[in-house]
Amino acid sequence: KQSPVSMMTTTSTGQIAVDITTKPSGQSPVEITTTPSGQSPVELTTTTPNVQCLRSYSVMNESWRKIMYGGSNETTLKCDRSIPPGWYRFMEPAGVKLPLTPPESYGWYLETCGTAGSAWVQNGTDPVLGKGVLDINICFAFTRVCQWSIPSKAVACSDSDGTLFYLYHLQPVEACWLAYCALENMDSTTATSTTTSTASL
Repeated sequence: KQSPVSMMTTTSTGQIAVDITTKPSGQSPVEITTTPSGQSPVELTTTTPNVQCLRSYSVMNESWRKIMYGGSNETTLKCDRSIPPGWYRFMEPAGVKLPLTPPESYGWYLETCGTAGSAWVQNGTDPVLGKGVLDINICFAFTRVCQWSIPSKAVACSDSDGTLFYLYHLQPVEACWLAYCALENMDSTTATSTTTSTASL
């Protein structure tokens, strides 16, 4: 823990004392207290990025990854067996985050996205900005709701404009046809159902 740093600045309205307390990156917020002359302190809180957010990561932005229950536009099943282990970010047109609940149906040909068995986060929790790396368990719904699972990690980050995004540490899947598919809305836990496909593998 670092010691508080105190600074004094003078404006046309008088003296303002600014106390800034910083802490190691990714562990806790930066607390800023300003005290206008003769007034009560005003507390502001900002969040320092986790160190993982500052490192390089890969992007998954293939359109077939977007979850659209009722049928994908793809005609060929996709598989993530050959992806290298590492940190990944979902970006449009792939969607933006892994779902927190299993798909409404599973084991059907291209019904959820461009694969047969899509991933979901069994913990049911998204990472929180400023709270560090979250341990998660990623399930793949195929003939059972969690037929395969892979221990993983996730962390919340933000772009320079303040846009929230998540990074996931992903591993190659154990079998085909399994893949990582994503929702298009950061506020969603699952996609909205449209039509139902009856085609099977």
